[in-house]
Amino acid sequence: LKSRHTDSTEAYEHFLRGRFLWNKRTEVGIRKGIEHLNQALELDPNFAMAYTGLSDCYTLLVVREEISPKEGFPEAKKNAEAALRIDPTLGQALASLGHALLHNWDWEAAGNKLGKALELKQDYPSAHQWYSEYLTAMGRHEESIAELQLAVQLDPLSLVISADLGRAFYYARKYDEVFAQEAKTLEMDPNFYYSRWQLGEALEIKGFNEEAATQYQKAIELNDDPLPRALLGHLYARIGRRDEAREILRQL
Repeated sequence: LKSRHTDSTEAYEHFLRGRFLWNKRTEVGIRKGIEHLNQALELDPNFAMAYTGLSDCYTLLVVREEISPKEGFPEAKKNAEAALRIDPTLGQALASLGHALLHNWDWEAAGNKLGKALELKQDYPSAHQWYSEYLTAMGRHEESIAELQLAVQLDPLSLVISADLGRAFYYARKYDEVFAQEAKTLEMDPNFYYSRWQLGEALEIKGFNEEAATQYQKAIELNDDPLPRALLGHLYARIGRRDEAREILRQL
C-alpha cells in the first residue's frame, strides 16, 4: 500500500482509471480522467499522486487546445504544488510541474524541475518523455532521442511514449526513423490517432502528399482534434486544392 501512496484501494482504483483515460490523449478521455482523479481525492485528500494526475490532465488540455493557457496552466501548477506539499520528494509531481512550465515556455524553470524529477525518480517514463520535449525545444536532438529511447525501455507498451519517439526523430529530420517508429506504435494500436498525424507530417515533408492526406484524414476520423484538421488544410493549400483548404479553414 505504501508504494500506492494511499491506504484506500478505492481511491487507488480511481487513480488508475484516471491515468488510463489520460493516456488516451483525447479530450473526452482527459476530462473523464479528471472526474476519476477528483473522486480519488474525495476518498483520500492526501493522495499526492492523484494531484499529480490532475496536473497532467490540465497541461494536456491546454496542449490539445481544448482550454486556454490562462485557464489550464494555473490548475496544472496548483495541483502539482499540492502534491509537493504532501510529499516534497515526489519525483512524479516535480515532473508534472516541469511539464506545465515547459508548455508555458518557462524554459529554465522547466529544465530545472524535470532534471530534479529524474534525480528523484529515474525510472519514471513520463519524466524522460517530458525532459525529451525540453531537449528538443533547446535544439538538443540527439539527447532528446536518447531520453525517449530510455522512456520506451521503461514503458514499452505506452502508445504516446512510442509515438513521441517518432516525434523526436521528426524534429531531428530523421524521417525514415519516423516511419519505422510510428509503424511500431500503430502495430500496437492502429487507432492511435496521435501516430497517424505524426506519420502524415513525415510523409508530407518527404513529398508523399496523397499518403500524408490519408493519414491526416484517418486521424480526423479517430479524434476531433483541431491539429490534424489544420495539417490537412495546410497540405491542401500547399498543393493547390484551394476549395478544400478553405472548407477546412471554415471548419476550424
